[in-house]
Amino acid sequence: MSNQSTIFISKIYSRAIKMIAADVSKTTDFLKELEHFVELLNKSSDLETILFHPLFRLDEKKPILLDVVEKSNYSKLFSEFLVFLLDEKRLGLIPQIYKELIVIEDEEKGFLKGTIEGHEDQIDQDKLLKVVSWLKQKLKISPVLNYEKNPQITAGYKVTVGDFQLDVSLDHQLDEFVKTILQ
Repeated sequence: MSNQSTIFISKIYSRAIKMIAADVSKTTDFLKELEHFVELLNKSSDLETILFHPLFRLDEKKPILLDVVEKSNYSKLFSEFLVFLLDEKRLGLIPQIYKELIVIEDEEKGFLKGTIEGHEDQIDQDKLLKVVSWLKQKLKISPVLNYEKNPQITAGYKVTVGDFQLDVSLDHQLDEFVKTILQ
């Protein structure tokens, strides 16, 4: 599965489980359980290997997952979600689903992280504040932007916040101009 496919599928699962969890008023509990499970996976490479590696069969993985679920005292909703992902051979998406749920939560709070790329070593704070102000005005979001130097940008900036991308670099403008002329 390609990285784009993984991200897309993870977003779908994240949005679906967010809606389901909201229906039972357990969104924060669900996120805490998901965070705990991801931490367990990060702490135990053996557990991660058994649950994610295709070498192990479903009938070998399931009792181990159920044991982890029981010992961790997860809610019925979260437990069933893990078993569902295992049955669908999608349990390996769990770290990406967690990331996507965090992004959804941040979006709902009006808080997003993003990047602004340019050719300078660092961005002038006035320019940064203007970009943030524009995003607040046009998109109704309040992002926290980190600056990254990008040697492929000759002049201008490229802003990425979640799925939104604004490319006002000279290089992008020239590419668009060439496309216009060739058409």
